[in-house]
Amino acid sequence: MYYRDLLSGTGVWQTQAELAQAMNVSRAHVSKCLAAARLPQEIVSLFGPEMITFRLAASLTRLIDDLGLEHLLVNATRLPNVALGTVDILTVLVAGESAEATDQVRLRVGRGKALRLELPDPGIVLPHLRQLERMVAWSISMVLSVPSNGARPTRRYKRRVRSKSAAVHREVI
Repeated sequence: MYYRDLLSGTGVWQTQAELAQAMNVSRAHVSKCLAAARLPQEIVSLFGPEMITFRLAASLTRLIDDLGLEHLLVNATRLPNVALGTVDILTVLVAGESAEATDQVRLRVGRGKALRLELPDPGIVLPHLRQLERMVAWSISMVLSVPSNGARPTRRYKRRVRSKSAAVHREVI
């Protein structure tokens, strides 16, 4: 908020680049600070200002863009009145419920692009990890394909199709 106040309040610096040069910091640093300062106070207060890192600020901004501030604020009312870690707060903000039970499979929102899978005994699924990845990918594509779930364009991978001439060429050789 310091950099934001300097840009808007003093009138001395007109651009982020001028401010960065005057403060002897990078333009990227000023940009990250300004982005964090734009976070709504209702969201910042859930973590405490001292807990907002650049990575968390970027994640929160992405969640606000993807899910909407109203969604996050409604889910914020479901936070228990106990101290929670960053991952637990993000999980409640996104899913609307806390991951309290440890004897079942749980998905938690991590920082950045991370989604964490918690299992009572991870060793059981390790031999089947590739199959599990395919099943999760398929499940996500099914959820996103339903229009009411906020369908987004999915990345399609091209299948390699052999042309008939290539197949004939191999047979001839």
